[in-house]
Amino acid sequence: MVNKYSIIGMATAMLFAISCSKDEEDTEPTYNEYFTAHILPYGTPSPDKTYITTGETNDYGCWADGDAVNINGTERSVRVEEAGEHYTATIGADGIATANGGYLAAYPAAIVTVSGGTADFIIPETTYYSTVAAGAGAGHQSVEAPMTAYTEARNLQFENVTLLTRFALKTAGNATVQLQRIAVSCDRALNGIYSIRYNNGAWDHDASALSGTRRILLCPDGVTLGATEQPFHLFLPPVTEASAFTVDIYLTVDGVRRRFARSKSGSVSLSASRCYDFGTITYDASTQTLTDNNGNRYDEVEPAGTQTDPYLACNAAEWSHWCSRYATTSGKYFKLDGDFSVSDVIAEFRGTLDGDGHTVTLGGCALIAYLNGGTVKHVTTAGTVQNSQYYTGSRFTCGSIASYAQSATIRHCINTASITVVSAQSGTIDLGGIAGRIKTTTIDCCRNEAPVSTEYLNVTNFYAGGIAGCMDNTNSQIINCANRGAVATQGNGSDVSGGLIGYVGTNNQVYNSYSYANVSSNGKSAGLVGQLRTLSTVRNCYFYNNSSQHLCYSNAGTIGYCYHSSNNTVNENETNGTVANCQKLSSAVTIQGGSDGGLHTQLTNNIATMSLTNACTWRNNGTLTLLEWE
Repeated sequence: MVNKYSIIGMATAMLFAISCSKDEEDTEPTYNEYFTAHILPYGTPSPDKTYITTGETNDYGCWADGDAVNINGTERSVRVEEAGEHYTATIGADGIATANGGYLAAYPAAIVTVSGGTADFIIPETTYYSTVAAGAGAGHQSVEAPMTAYTEARNLQFENVTLLTRFALKTAGNATVQLQRIAVSCDRALNGIYSIRYNNGAWDHDASALSGTRRILLCPDGVTLGATEQPFHLFLPPVTEASAFTVDIYLTVDGVRRRFARSKSGSVSLSASRCYDFGTITYDASTQTLTDNNGNRYDEVEPAGTQTDPYLACNAAEWSHWCSRYATTSGKYFKLDGDFSVSDVIAEFRGTLDGDGHTVTLGGCALIAYLNGGTVKHVTTAGTVQNSQYYTGSRFTCGSIASYAQSATIRHCINTASITVVSAQSGTIDLGGIAGRIKTTTIDCCRNEAPVSTEYLNVTNFYAGGIAGCMDNTNSQIINCANRGAVATQGNGSDVSGGLIGYVGTNNQVYNSYSYANVSSNGKSAGLVGQLRTLSTVRNCYFYNNSSQHLCYSNAGTIGYCYHSSNNTVNENETNGTVANCQKLSSAVTIQGGSDGGLHTQLTNNIATMSLTNACTWRNNGTLTLLEWE
């Protein structure tokens, strides 16, 4: 048992000094030679005794009840540090004692590190043992539930020379905290030891062979912590002279997964058939810190925010947590690993978001208001978006992935959230299925499946599209995209709507895309683009709907190799506007009845003809002409 003094150090070998001489006044011995001594498991190498060895062959001293400890016939003394002062300690029949009578450890002995330096990590060998039973079969181990206090009748005699570690966790303050896992790692192989799991209130072990330098206590469902400490245990193999020994504790705090760690550099040893206690570890909600009962702090370890170590979010709390810290920092990498719902928009985002195919359900807001130089990919949005999410000057924008995207990329995203504007101030409104307004931005391999609509709005300018409402002037691209959601606006006659884009400013590109949806407005509307300005192009696209709309309503740019279900390609071909190689989809060339008359082949062949960069091929699924990525 441990009395007044803590057992010091992560390492568990005792640093002894040989008392080479002792003067007649019985003064403190001279320490002119040191050796490492280990207390061996009870019963090794002989039954009913505990031994100390220097590590040399057959160099044992016996420490049994009532025996003094001698190694090769020589009585040893130990030099220890207590509260910064050095004392001579002796190994006696009852334990290790200092010169002033204080016990460092009592029989049966703890395995300790004794040194002249200050230890920065305390792991005493616990006096609160947990019952560990050896099961049937060689090497089999199991942890019994419930874990009960140690009794002499059931010694910690592990097969496979394993050891047990104990962690007691609790909380202080107002927070919902769950333990997810505890991990121990070092630079030594931790092979052949079973892992422990706490699942649905029961302990179990994984008997599969383990390797590597890391062992984990896993709580798949999470264990809720409270003001009363809960003990947790983890098997480890013996550890000899390891360095960079680290303990990681993974918690979920108010829905946010957080990692805390403590490390010990230098030599670390843990011996077999022992239980090591890491003390009581408390999460303090007021300071958001994790500290043990000796005042040692576990530092929070955040992800690096890189592609290999991203900020992970599986719920709204985590998404909000990491965005509040790093959303406006360029180059940071975020990744979703679960579906969740949000009701608050991220005001600005400059990093990379990889949705990994997960769905975010929008509760009236866009996912991001202003995508500023960032990237969003592999995200599906559901739910509803209502009214403007980004406002600048007299311009309002509304979209699912982003309301306004500048110098950004949106790739492989799908929207199923309805986009609706029911009220607005005077000015200009841009609303789109993927983004409301884009500038110097690429939208690639995205699809909108939901309606884009408004109530009556009496505003100056009004642009709506299945993919984007407005492409601002200069260097934006919409490629390999699809719209299957109806676009319907009600304006004062100034509204411009398109199946893909409402308004395309100068020097932009739209190609290799389609719209299979109805489009209507009180102003200008068209199957693909409402209004196309100079130096902009629409190429290798098609639209099909049940109305007699044009492919483009007002054209001052270039339209080529496009296919449409109306009689005319454009309604207004302005000065500089050109149309070439466009065709009407006749009754014999349908995309609705299962045969496209070779449309998918023609669209694919056009890619090479026009040298369309990054364009994907087309296919027919029996009912519709689709892009190959869909």
